[in-house]
Amino acid sequence: MSPRPAPIGLWSGRIPLLHRYGEASYYLQCSSALAALSTDTRWLLSGHESKAELHALRSRGITVDQPAVAWPPRRVTRAVRAPRCEWQYRNLRLVHYWSSTSAAPTGLPYVGGRFGERGDLEATRRLAHRARAVMTLTWESADLLGELLDLNKSDLVPVGAGVDEQRFSAASDAGDQPVVDTYQLPSTYVLYLGGWAERKGLDALARALGHIDPDHRPVVALSGEPRTKDSALARDLRSLGAVTLGYVPDEHIPALLRKATALVVPALAEGFGLPVVEAQACGTPVVASDLPVLRSVSGEHCVFFPPGSAPAMARALLDTQTRPPQLIENGLRNARRHSWKTVAQRVSSVYAMALERPDAASASAARAG
Repeated sequence: MSPRPAPIGLWSGRIPLLHRYGEASYYLQCSSALAALSTDTRWLLSGHESKAELHALRSRGITVDQPAVAWPPRRVTRAVRAPRCEWQYRNLRLVHYWSSTSAAPTGLPYVGGRFGERGDLEATRRLAHRARAVMTLTWESADLLGELLDLNKSDLVPVGAGVDEQRFSAASDAGDQPVVDTYQLPSTYVLYLGGWAERKGLDALARALGHIDPDHRPVVALSGEPRTKDSALARDLRSLGAVTLGYVPDEHIPALLRKATALVVPALAEGFGLPVVEAQACGTPVVASDLPVLRSVSGEHCVFFPPGSAPAMARALLDTQTRPPQLIENGLRNARRHSWKTVAQRVSSVYAMALERPDAASASAARAG
């Protein structure tokens, strides 16, 4: 009998694992789906996890691996380049870094994801060039990352993101209306999910609302806390009937989506646009900027408008107030394409490809020679 192959280590550093939205949710959902495929992976613990975080991992069927010693602060690890993954965990054959900002030192082969989104660009470039493969969310983000980090397109593999089908569905829930009532929202409203960064396009949204007759203007419910520098924009939006919700707990998002007449995505740039697919899974129409990534992710089943065009956005908002049945049906069908099982299968294929490839540094030296 041949020996069992060594496991693949999943490394996220010390990211808080209890957030049900964003990076932590992505890592946990994908890791759980990998475990369900019987991919031999191990979540590499930092040694600082709480009991609740350990439960979040184990309850999803994710096998964990304790370090030999608890990892020191990131600044210490970066300064002394120690400890290393191969010292902390036994018999790993490959490391999967979820993010470039948390990558621990290692001499093992590795693959990465979410490279280049923030932090030291030069350090990220070096890390990416030594990787056997770098995973991205979409082909569009692969093109941008390739330019940013000077990578060959063959080294970049889009794997996508999935929808939590248990949370995001079109089936109404008795708890939905109490959630809406918490925010004192009217019976009809348009939902915005996201931050207040300039690239999110909220200034264009304000202009779009200004183009709509007050008697027909929808109430837009905006998640997130406006920053101090956004106070004037927030006042403009409120004067046009918008409601700022502040921080929205992750568990409230499905109910708010199901009850909304539409989701609006006025962004000028997006990496993936997961709320678009989550809205579709909830049977909610989407009004979105006509960005290549959003067309790809949505299956083109949105009411699109040119990015930043207030008049076109205003028309799109009015067009979705009747909740067009065909748009909803097509959206539901598209959402089913974005399963975590599919994402895990793609990631598992990346592992297989990476283990067959030569060491990146050796390959680069061979090409140079």
